[in-house]
Amino acid sequence: MGAFVIVVCLNTEVPMRKSTCCKKIVCNDKSAKLSFIT
Repeated sequence: MGAFVIVVCLNTEVPMRKSTCCKKIVCNDKSAKLSFIT
């Protein structure tokens, strides 16, 4: 199989506003993907 990309988003609360921080993570196996989702 090839590598796939998943996007992990973190909701961070800032005093004045709410912002969402998203970053892409490249995984080589499905077990890594499951560990990130849970």
